[in-house]
Amino acid sequence: MAELFWWSAEAGHAPVLGYLAQLLRADSGGTYDPNDCDGKPLVAAAKIGHEEAVEILLAAGADPRLMNGLALSAAASHGHWGIAQRLMAAGSPVNGWHGAALAAAVAQGQEECVAELLARHGAEARVRALLLAAQHGRTGLLRRLAVELPLPDWRAYLAVGKAAHVAATCGRA
Repeated sequence: MAELFWWSAEAGHAPVLGYLAQLLRADSGGTYDPNDCDGKPLVAAAKIGHEEAVEILLAAGADPRLMNGLALSAAASHGHWGIAQRLMAAGSPVNGWHGAALAAAVAQGQEECVAELLARHGAEARVRALLLAAQHGRTGLLRRLAVELPLPDWRAYLAVGKAAHVAATCGRA
């Protein structure tokens, strides 16, 4: 039955998902945990962009903090900013897994998500995001991250130099 829950979340079938959530709670004596499978139903719904499914899962008790905010990374990398905001409001860590949400958005070129994460939600520009911007040829994002990189000493220069090297070796110079 839990597999149906996951598949419904991934497919975004909100009415089915709501019904299954009720059924699973009743069938398990009220002990069904929507975070089974490491919270993958929430990650799947966030990745695909099913806002209503995300809402149902959160209302059923899905924890957006699982796996250091993987659902947030999934939403940000696919440009689902509304879902990303909802997950952060529900407690998803913006800087989980060394800034994975920001890094995922950078790698996929989701400029709106990157801008919002940096400007309004306390995402920390990190070397990982800078390198991903270089590797994927995201010149505008590379410039923005280089300016915001919170490394005031020699490490910042090394990071920018390494990013330039990565860009050149990937044919993005």
